[in-house]
Amino acid sequence: MNISIQNFYLHTPPYFYGKKVNITKEQIESLRAQGKKETEIPGILGISPAAYYRNLKKLGISTVHSDFKQKLADIPRDEFEQMLKDKVPIEDICSKYGLTTNAYYLYIERYNLRNYIVGANRKAVTKEQLQTLVDKKLSIEEICKQLGIGESAYYDLLPKLDIATKGRSQRQTIKNITKEQIESLLRSGKNYKEISDQLGISEATLQRLIMDFNIDTKILQTKKIVSTITKERLQELVDSGRPIAEICKELNIPVRTYTRLTHQYGIVTDYRQAKMNIDSITKEELQQLVDAGYTRKEICDMLNLTQESSLYRLLKRFNINYPYQHHNNEIVIPAEDLQAVVDEWKSVRDIQAKLDVSDTTFYQKAKAANVETVLSGPIGKIKSLNLEEIQKALDSGAGIKEICERFDITPNIYDDLVKEYGIVSKTKKKKLEVQSITKEQIESLIKSGKMTKDICKELNISITTYMKLLKKFGIDRTKLLNG
Repeated sequence: MNISIQNFYLHTPPYFYGKKVNITKEQIESLRAQGKKETEIPGILGISPAAYYRNLKKLGISTVHSDFKQKLADIPRDEFEQMLKDKVPIEDICSKYGLTTNAYYLYIERYNLRNYIVGANRKAVTKEQLQTLVDKKLSIEEICKQLGIGESAYYDLLPKLDIATKGRSQRQTIKNITKEQIESLLRSGKNYKEISDQLGISEATLQRLIMDFNIDTKILQTKKIVSTITKERLQELVDSGRPIAEICKELNIPVRTYTRLTHQYGIVTDYRQAKMNIDSITKEELQQLVDAGYTRKEICDMLNLTQESSLYRLLKRFNINYPYQHHNNEIVIPAEDLQAVVDEWKSVRDIQAKLDVSDTTFYQKAKAANVETVLSGPIGKIKSLNLEEIQKALDSGAGIKEICERFDITPNIYDDLVKEYGIVSKTKKKKLEVQSITKEQIESLIKSGKMTKDICKELNISITTYMKLLKKFGIDRTKLLNG
């Protein structure tokens, strides 16, 4: 039986290395006449590419590459350059000399005629033309429109014509930044904004470079420290009953990292236990204790509540009327006692211990008795401020730090102004503007055929915000354009 063994692993006939090659000039010319490619012929003849080219030389047959090189060499440079100057279309030049488009570009590169590189409209675009439009700081869309080329052609022309743009300059700036340079600036104590301003890059780019260079910043140091903290070690510290500040100091981590780790490891801290305990209390359970006439302290002890403020939150949550919670006017505290607490001030808990009232009641009574407390100064400061001047400063672009320095207030007082007195910060104003944008407004702009960047410019929002609004309103941009 004859068994035919086929080569299942090669797409072309196998090569027989070491075999004496015996091919003729007629064979090669016949295969070329059939339109076979140079890369296909060695496989058809059963020889290696190296053996094929050796035989071409032996038989005196020129290669396609050598013919191509000779063809380009035969074209007069002066004549070709003049046609480029006259802005003769590509197809006419290629037709005259029998070139392909690729050969046309190779000729330009070989004889350094890049000043006449053409765009997609097949008309010559000179370096001077493109440089003039770039210097005018026109948008890429406008430049492409005037030259009649696509954006891909525009980006292809920039390096070929050696034209510098802001984007290319930025990339070159980034390439010149070294790891040692960034490390030196970080050691100098400068923050990310100051460093990025000095280097002429954005903060996002700076952070990317820090990650690429694997620079050991505080964030990376914290990550390394966190990776060494085990559940057992953290559980041991939590069970010891030590304050959170001490635990964080020993582990050399911030409080937020401590909170994240306890959640991640499922460790129940005192705070989480208290919260779980509060969440487990039902309305019926609390209502029974209130109806039975127990005092605040007795109810907190029975429900294992560590603070009376937790009781008041529960009363508010369940909408339970506790007969003693709003009767501050019935509580009489002599002014001398109030002044004594202020003079011996230690903490809010001292107020509850000495006077047996909440901190809110204390502040109300102190105000009525004209007793100065720690809050009297900030409250008086707020009342003395000119809110209109502060609002004008915010509208002019002043930041929080500048506002606090100019009007001699703390960040906390600034927050109170924003929350309670109608002062609108730049961030809040921007948020309100975004909230005022409607679905119909965006759909109308899309249907008008405007590009994304034009829509963002008209709405005064970023592209990121625009994409969030599309998702929020469920707008299908492609469907609107095609519909």
